[in-house]
Amino acid sequence: MKLEAANVLAFEAGRALLGAARPLDVEIEGVTIHVAPQREPPIAWPALPDGRPIPGLDEQRDGPWPSAVRLDCS
Repeated sequence: MKLEAANVLAFEAGRALLGAARPLDVEIEGVTIHVAPQREPPIAWPALPDGRPIPGLDEQRDGPWPSAVRLDCS
């Protein structure tokens, strides 16, 4: 797989995973843990260290960079 195609695949998979974050409860050794995802503010599109865009990705075509998701667990 070429680098450009791999970057597109990784971008789409990451966006799908982050976009699917939902509250949930999980039980660990008899203790219920409540998990509440909190979306972080959007960030600007990243670039490579030399300023070039990430190969295969295009901000106009691909839309906004996925926001990070913080998981608040209690």
